[in-house]
Amino acid sequence: MTTTTPSFPETPRPKVSVCVVTYNQENTIEKCLLSIIEQACFFDIEIIVGDDCSTDRTSVIIGEINSRYPSIVKHIRHAVNIGAFANYRFVHKMATGDYVAHCDGDDWMLPGKLAKQNNFLDNNVDCSMVAHRMNLHKDDRFIGATVEAPRKFDLNYLVLNHPCFLNSSIMYRRLLGAHLFFGEQDFIDFYVYVGLGASGLIGFVNESLGVYSVGSGISSSRNLMSYVNAAIDLAASYGVNSSDIALARAKQYFSYSISMAVRNDKLEFMKNIEIAKKWGANSDKILLIYRLRNCDGVIFPLIRAYLYLSLVKKKFRDKHVYQ
Repeated sequence: MTTTTPSFPETPRPKVSVCVVTYNQENTIEKCLLSIIEQACFFDIEIIVGDDCSTDRTSVIIGEINSRYPSIVKHIRHAVNIGAFANYRFVHKMATGDYVAHCDGDDWMLPGKLAKQNNFLDNNVDCSMVAHRMNLHKDDRFIGATVEAPRKFDLNYLVLNHPCFLNSSIMYRRLLGAHLFFGEQDFIDFYVYVGLGASGLIGFVNESLGVYSVGSGISSSRNLMSYVNAAIDLAASYGVNSSDIALARAKQYFSYSISMAVRNDKLEFMKNIEIAKKWGANSDKILLIYRLRNCDGVIFPLIRAYLYLSLVKKKFRDKHVYQ
């Protein structure tokens, strides 16, 4: 796959690069880009937009914004559709800033995000990256926020607790992450976090600094377990102990089996709960679901009830007002 990189006007090297990936997001891309442009920053930024040959008005909208902000917005429209993985790699390889942030084209930033993350990395040299909480948006309404996390944590914590933040919340040190984007293999964001987690601690801001659109993107429509395992394999190569690696695999397969149960996909549920049990034989929760796996009239309603109670508990605990 070959993509021609367009030339752009010479500008001062930015402190922060913001990488945006988009495909056919005409209803959200303007809000996404303007939320970045309107950040109150005391440093230079660049916005690198990877437009994966959109067939709707996405390209037109980006072009209009680029004409208004030519020194900030770099619009790369691929001549052919190269796919989400390659587009992700491409825009991050183009980043030139000291720090690199990411935002999907259907998400947007809240005021102060870039400045707060920039300040965090400036003041915490032991951290290779920093993430934050995000408000969750679905069907034109806010439905909650992502979970809290420790202010700083290591690679072991990341592997055992993934996902504990979303890709549109990250900012990392470019020199510590650049090598991750120069291969040709496909990978998901978790792989990048592991690579960065091997170079330093991961920082976390327990404040919602962005908005995530629930139910869109490749993670909602594809089985990504092979890519999840590749990230866990990478963590193992960096020395995460074997018991934590096994538990991480068990949790990921269990999570996927639960999502398949919610979708009433019994075949995928059965396959993944079997694998989860193999890796997490000491987990009471996995063993309970595994033992009930053939009880069709019990297991799927039980899982839905468990998820509902978890949601109620989260809403009771998290009393933020989402704006």
